[in-house]
Amino acid sequence: MRIKNYKIQAFTLIELLIALVIGSIVFLGAYTFLAQQQKTFRRQTEAIRQQSSLRMVLYYITKDLANAGFTGTPLGLESAIQTAKENGYSMPARVVRTIPPSAEFSDLKNNEDKPLDILEIWANFSGLTTTITNSINPGVSQFYVQDPSVFEINVWDDSQGQTVTFHPPGFILGTLSMAKGEYHSLGTVNPSSSLISSSEMITSVYNPGDLVAPVWRRVYFVQEDSQQNRFLVRRDYYQENSVDTVMGENIVDFQVFFDTQDPNTGLMTIEADPDTDIIDPCTIRAVRIVITGLIQTPDMRIPSYFRLSKRVLIRNLWLDPGFDHQCLSTP
Repeated sequence: MRIKNYKIQAFTLIELLIALVIGSIVFLGAYTFLAQQQKTFRRQTEAIRQQSSLRMVLYYITKDLANAGFTGTPLGLESAIQTAKENGYSMPARVVRTIPPSAEFSDLKNNEDKPLDILEIWANFSGLTTTITNSINPGVSQFYVQDPSVFEINVWDDSQGQTVTFHPPGFILGTLSMAKGEYHSLGTVNPSSSLISSSEMITSVYNPGDLVAPVWRRVYFVQEDSQQNRFLVRRDYYQENSVDTVMGENIVDFQVFFDTQDPNTGLMTIEADPDTDIIDPCTIRAVRIVITGLIQTPDMRIPSYFRLSKRVLIRNLWLDPGFDHQCLSTP
């Protein structure tokens, strides 16, 4: 009887250690790759989200700029500014301009210590107009309209937690027969009698059928909270109150540049900087908006930035052939 000897094949300790080391390296590489992919995904997702948000912000600003000065009445705000100059009374509305920092708007700066701009736009953003139903003579301060509802807007007010009816800060009267108009602050609106009043006297003659329209004021600016987070805010001004709408977050820079035209020589100045140049709002031909956003995720040691810009032609200036385009010193 023969007894067979079987040799049992097995891994040695050294072979097991080598396999363990190789497996660990492969696993560590895979884990590092997946972790890096997750970081890249988070960064790309945040970049897409922020860029989409700023594109929407830029859309709303450029839409308002395209409507700047529009009222629905003949020659718009431009004619009203000229009428105020001719009659020597104050008119706060301008088609578009930047305004300086104040107690209402903080003096914020970008990384290069350049001030962030504050953009003001006046227009009939609702696009609604109505007609007067009685004759108006100079010196009166009230008149009747066909549809007083054009002077009302329902807005959700967070401070009150409900929808509130607001009225515009002013209105514009326009007559096509004389191709002129005038702006005045709104006093009261009586829906039952369709009576509109102002604290200021009307200076021209208007007839039934002439147009009247609300004029609204909007300001775009950057606001900083207690944690130094910055937001782009749109502030809508009404007769009763102002309402803020946060348009975008992580905004580090907001710059405005103007293309202007000299009314005497016709020469153009491209991208004049209101921080360094004296700009008459009535000489503006186009506006360029530049917004810089911040991209920051918890795993980013150094944040990244991206910039969006858009130039918009101001279509509701340079319409009135009788306008001298000088309103820098006009009250």
